[in-house]
Amino acid sequence: MASVEQVILDIFQGMANVGTTREQHTLCREARQQSLSRWRSKNLNSVSIAGGLAGIIGGPIGIGLEVVDFGWLIHKSARASYGIGYILDKREVDYEVDIKLILGIWTGTVWGAEYVPAGKVGILLGLKGMGGTGAVVGSKVVAKSAIKAASKPMGKLVAKSAVKTSIKFGQNLAKAAAVKVGWKQTGKTVSKLIPLIGGGVSIAVNRWIINDIMDAAEQYYHNPAVVFNDELGREF
Repeated sequence: MASVEQVILDIFQGMANVGTTREQHTLCREARQQSLSRWRSKNLNSVSIAGGLAGIIGGPIGIGLEVVDFGWLIHKSARASYGIGYILDKREVDYEVDIKLILGIWTGTVWGAEYVPAGKVGILLGLKGMGGTGAVVGSKVVAKSAIKAASKPMGKLVAKSAVKTSIKFGQNLAKAAAVKVGWKQTGKTVSKLIPLIGGGVSIAVNRWIINDIMDAAEQYYHNPAVVFNDELGREF
């Protein structure tokens, strides 16, 4: 039987799938027609309704629906995060890497920053107006914004693409996410024994998760760099 961490990792790895290029363009257009606060409220309300319906149904059927609800919630959180990237419009949205780094911020294994400080490992992402087509630092490709931060003591810079190929990054992310959502999801499952209570718990947990992930997305798209915690930093 797969571990909890592996199940959550599988869900997270699939959450970035927004479908075709056409669907991505639709998401971009939909997000940019709204303010940030309205976009966040819309997504909060959406997961609240779904969580309430899943939570009201008790017993084994309700517990089964909770798994489906969680997968849908994580996908919805990814979609909401990309929308925030489009609304802030500080750099291009990268469907392959962005959500992994956003979840890294959410779990506390990564954080957004103005630059990568000395003694740390991170990625310079760049922002529009700062340059972001990439420059070579050592053997790594990083954003041209590295030049802007050259006057500050810099840590080790790694390529953004390294996140896609790092197995250790995915494993650490899944483990941290399992710890973060584990007790919340357990509370939702136990509450299925009392359906009316279950609906309220499911709504609260869904709102907590997507709201925190949207906070992480704002931090990610606002900052020109991300920094790894020491454990992850040693893997690069």
